Amino acid sequence: MPAGVSPDGPHPPLREPAPLAVPSPAAFELESEADHLAQAHRYAEADELYRLAIAVAPANASLWWKRANNLFASGDNLRAAACFQESMRHTSAAIDPGLITAAWRGMATAYWRSYQPEKSVAAVEKVLALQPENPWNWLFAAFIYEYAGLLTCASLAYQKALEIDPYLDLARVGLQKIRDKG
Repeated sequence: MPAGVSPDGPHPPLREPAPLAVPSPAAFELESEADHLAQAHRYAEADELYRLAIAVAPANASLWWKRANNLFASGDNLRAAACFQESMRHTSAAIDPGLITAAWRGMATAYWRSYQPEKSVAAVEKVLALQPENPWNWLFAAFIYEYAGLLTCASLAYQKALEIDPYLDLARVGLQKIRDKG
């Protein structure tokens, strides 16, 4: 039978699966040096090397993640948020749901530090949708809601954290603080 034809008639050719990204030695060397610079709090120099490594291996989610954290540490919160988004673009939630959740948490924090409560709330709600069983995510959400002035939401998030983990004292303290406000 000719290629592209089955007993049921013509069919499109099967596509080959996308090849896995092969680590580039050049990107690895740049990443390694950037890691050392970031650990030494030399953030601007580290960022330049992360940027160069990303130019060599743009689909490497880990490079985007490390650059986001480096920018975050340097106080460049909005560029950090953009890099967290890029790390998610290059990561499958099925393969690494923890990285996706952590990236949303990073974005929520970056927006919080940039005085953008609406974006921070939107990001934290993605965190809760991805991992609703994690009491620390609910505690984090409560902090973000409280910052945004959404005290009812904060109270409910503290309660949810305590429902999942009754020994989470930070949630108990936060909830009491909201109740004391009236």
